[in-house]
Amino acid sequence: MKFNLLIYLKIFLVSQFSIYSQGYTYSFPIPLENEDIYFPKNMQDQNRSEVTKKRILVTYFGPYFKIKDKVVLPVDENASKIVANGLTEHFNNELYQVDLCALDTEYFVSTKQAKDCLKSKNYNYDLIIGLGQYHKCNLKVEEYVYNKDSSKAPDNAGVIRRRKNQRKWGKRKYKVSFIPDSSYLEEVDQELVVESTNPGRYVCNHYGYGISRYLRETKTKFSFVHVGNMECENHSELSRVLSELIKYNL
Repeated sequence: MKFNLLIYLKIFLVSQFSIYSQGYTYSFPIPLENEDIYFPKNMQDQNRSEVTKKRILVTYFGPYFKIKDKVVLPVDENASKIVANGLTEHFNNELYQVDLCALDTEYFVSTKQAKDCLKSKNYNYDLIIGLGQYHKCNLKVEEYVYNKDSSKAPDNAGVIRRRKNQRKWGKRKYKVSFIPDSSYLEEVDQELVVESTNPGRYVCNHYGYGISRYLRETKTKFSFVHVGNMECENHSELSRVLSELIKYNL
């Protein structure tokens, strides 16, 4: 009796290494120690050919208007556009797809324009990174965006918003979903990156809050970075360092 059980057990174990289908036997090769696991050649080729690109949408603001001595002076360029264009030069097209989206410096238009850019592409982005400009010549990575707008400066449509919420019963703030780690950068590059919890309360913050709310139930990550304004001369460096932050953290 014991002898018969041993025979049945041996037959059962041997059968586990084969699958019988349609009269043919397929055996699973068992990899030796330090040997790569076997996959059919056509599967290997398929995996090599199907490299998924990371899709990134970069939004930037167009010209805005300064007021000096009660006279409105047009500004020809916005530094966020320069840095955005510079970003596209630092990404390999085989691994990344980078699209640009221009926004007007207006409270009630910027978020809608970003949504229109998303809808026009008809696919999901891995990351949306918003760019705005400010007075220091570095990258100010914002951690939060706030419901409340409050600035004495009008937007390009002449709208002034002082202590006004975007959403009457909306969440007080959103934590930005993509905050890149800069600790791995060389020291000289780390000096160009600062983290901030105060994005201001102007159009940049308004847009950041609106798009964060829009993306809250999606898998798309969002980041907002203020870059040095037109008086700075290191925009190419800012583009390079920002591209490294994105590649490392995405």
